[in-house]
Amino acid sequence: ESGWQNRYGAGIRTGGHDYDGGGWRVEIRHEHQTIAQLELTIQSECLLIARLETFCLDDAFRCAWRRRYESSSDMKSTNELERCLRAIDEFRRELAETSPDDLDCRALERTLRERLEAVGCEVMREILERADTKAPRITVNGKEWGNRRESKGTYVTTFGQIALPRSIYSQAGGGPVAVALDLRLGIHEGRYTPQMARALNRAVELMPDEDSEGSLAELGTAMVSKSTLHRVPRVIGARYESRRAQIQEELRESDEVPDAAVTVQASLDGVMVPQDGEYAGARGRRTETPHSPRHEARYALPPAPGPAANDSTLGRSWHEASVGTVSFWDKDCKHLKTIYL
Repeated sequence: ESGWQNRYGAGIRTGGHDYDGGGWRVEIRHEHQTIAQLELTIQSECLLIARLETFCLDDAFRCAWRRRYESSSDMKSTNELERCLRAIDEFRRELAETSPDDLDCRALERTLRERLEAVGCEVMREILERADTKAPRITVNGKEWGNRRESKGTYVTTFGQIALPRSIYSQAGGGPVAVALDLRLGIHEGRYTPQMARALNRAVELMPDEDSEGSLAELGTAMVSKSTLHRVPRVIGARYESRRAQIQEELRESDEVPDAAVTVQASLDGVMVPQDGEYAGARGRRTETPHSPRHEARYALPPAPGPAANDSTLGRSWHEASVGTVSFWDKDCKHLKTIYL
């Protein structure tokens, strides 16, 4: 009886009594309504026969049951977070029982990070769930989206991956879906949190993909494969290219010159890299009709002429990749800020 009451709420009641069949009958009720009945009969002193009968539920009970079920998912998340916190307490107890001469600092630090990341994942789950909505309709850029349903999504954070159901919407007639959670939090490519996307871009900016993979794994944060490190920054770059004019204008308007700046330095630097040429082979898989890379095709970037179109040198495949910078310095020649163009 206590188990039923704990699981399904204080409104559930059970009762049992003998009946003429020579056994035991248990009834489970919600307020005035019997929702299940269990009969137990013993035959030949060794055979137990059980018969369970359930009854149709009225609409009021269905609503109460549904509310209880939905709140149980929140409780499950809380219980998982408490389990992760207990794992940290257990780690601390084990540490207190370890001899100072037996401490392996590197192993302990990695173990601690793993347990802290588990806590981070559970808290991030609460953030993602908080950003979701159960509303039957939403408005995105002035257009109404309905036909709400739930779909499982996987999100990648700097703590690890999180899978959870979230609401998706579509417009009349079908087509693409809108995910309110993604729009509210600025999820990149339907999967990566803003901080995770920033970490991936920063890693690839500083070192090659393979080195980035090893470096992030050694740090124990934002760990992904080199293929992900190769793909995600390029997809984000392609999205930027599709809206370059708008982004550049808003970025320059929001950029501020440091108050202490007295000197401005403009620089241009470059490096020769192989890009294309009249005699260069087809990029990617061998085919008679090569296609654009996936990250370019996804955002339908307009075709642009390569360096070979205006280098005035037949067969040349090495061209200069350039970057311009504007730097600000104070009166003591201390560097304040650099803008990359």
